[in-house]
Amino acid sequence: MGVGPLRAYPGRGPRGSSRVLRLAVAALLPLAGALSAGSARAADAEWSTELAFDERYDDNITRLSPKDLGRLGSTTGGTGLPCGSGNTDSSGHRFSITTPDDFISIPQVTSTLKPGWLAEMPTTFGLDLSAYQYARNSVKNYQSYRLSIAQTLHPGKAHATSVRASYGFLPRFYQRNLRSDRTAEDFAQMGIFILPPPRREATYRSESAEVQIDQVILPDRLRFQGTFGKETRDYNRCFDERDSHMPYREAELAWNPRGSNRLRLRASYGREALRAKGDLANTTVFFESDISNVRDVLGGDVRFGWKHHGRVGWVALRYETERRDFKAKDPNDLCHFGRNDRLEQTGLSAQMDLSGGWLLAAEARHQSNKSTFPAPFGITTTCEEVTNYDDNIFQVGFAYRFKSSRAGKRERKPPPEATSGQGDGRTP
Repeated sequence: MGVGPLRAYPGRGPRGSSRVLRLAVAALLPLAGALSAGSARAADAEWSTELAFDERYDDNITRLSPKDLGRLGSTTGGTGLPCGSGNTDSSGHRFSITTPDDFISIPQVTSTLKPGWLAEMPTTFGLDLSAYQYARNSVKNYQSYRLSIAQTLHPGKAHATSVRASYGFLPRFYQRNLRSDRTAEDFAQMGIFILPPPRREATYRSESAEVQIDQVILPDRLRFQGTFGKETRDYNRCFDERDSHMPYREAELAWNPRGSNRLRLRASYGREALRAKGDLANTTVFFESDISNVRDVLGGDVRFGWKHHGRVGWVALRYETERRDFKAKDPNDLCHFGRNDRLEQTGLSAQMDLSGGWLLAAEARHQSNKSTFPAPFGITTTCEEVTNYDDNIFQVGFAYRFKSSRAGKRERKPPPEATSGQGDGRTP
């Protein structure tokens, strides 16, 4: 599970992966200059940069059930009417995408710098850039950026302690086409009354800030990690009622029963509380939904590792379950009042060092969602945001690492991801 989800202005952010790579090069040039400056401190610095490229196949980028997939359809062009982008279809389609599955290319740049000014308690600076490029549905393209700083507080092998602070930014993410009460209100002010309200593209901008504490309890055996953070999302004007902030926290224990990386067991528990604006109460004609909810996330994995001729590899099996309880107080909010979701995810991943600084990574993941909510007053209704779906993701990628002679090996971490399903919570 990615730690620290990510928010966007209505306009579209940078589209191509080349833009991300140019930004990465620009950010890394000062680091390279510092390392070649010839000063004593720069000479003692440890640095590493990883360039990676993953290719992913997702068989259900819509997060819709097989029954609902039939609602996909081509959009018909812009309307030029108030609120929302000018190319949004308003005839009833739930998405501005045309295929339920897609191939996603994910270029990534990860760089760390450890200056030599505190040898006993080192400081590490980090920069992570990634882009998600969809082959057939470019409206889903997005980029993510993350800056971090980690500080060792208690050095040494016994009871080592470190703290890490990070900031993540997602300029724009497209969720789906939702019915916009704001648009209907704009029409009403012009003397045009449309029911149900027309659809617009729900896009948001996301930011996150978090602090992570890493504590060795038993050297080479038991480690604790605690995470505290907050994510904010800013939707475009069509969906101001969905603007939200979400404090979250997570505790994780990792146990190496053999005192080595041959076997590792890990368990985690997280709690997230999304607080949205909900009904803006600015009209007596239209109703705006409240997506506020509380989530309890329980996960665990078991990892088997090996080392052969200096090359490290591992295979891991992971399971995660999330219960999401919605907090809407108005029974007229048919999609959220009394609703709860259950999301389950299982995954198999592997990583292996290759020769010459290369490494290979692969992953297969399955997730399923079940939504339940009471039918008010015996009325049966189809809620567009409630869908029982299954989703399968397959991914393979290569990475190449540049590093100074003193920099050690580092486990590759996946880049942050935005929620591509219901869009009302953190990274799955």
